[in-house]
Amino acid sequence: MLNSALGAGDYAKSFPSWHRKVEDKLKATGISYTILRPNSFHQNVVTYFAPNIRTQGVFYSSMGDTRVSFVDVRDIALAAAKALAGGEHAGKTYELNGPEALSYSEVAEKGLPGLSPLLRN
Repeated sequence: MLNSALGAGDYAKSFPSWHRKVEDKLKATGISYTILRPNSFHQNVVTYFAPNIRTQGVFYSSMGDTRVSFVDVRDIALAAAKALAGGEHAGKTYELNGPEALSYSEVAEKGLPGLSPLLRN
């Protein structure tokens, strides 16, 4: 099981390309594998923005109106468990996206479910 990055198969010169190099090495070993390529982690909103949210009630991003389909790490764990439990996933690569692509402004407006308790001190 390899946790890679969304886009690792598509971009030769970017952050995901680092993950692609690891994927290629894994495939070359000849051992059984399943690759998961999740998009941005839902929990990273707290990891990166909680201090400003706590102290200023805001967070800042350089993303503009770009939309991101955040994926919850618990959902990635479920996908990994299912892949490890059955042979039908051997040799496959799965790109994992969240249920909805949101801009950071939309994240601020609606919040992401489950994150409110994590923002409290």
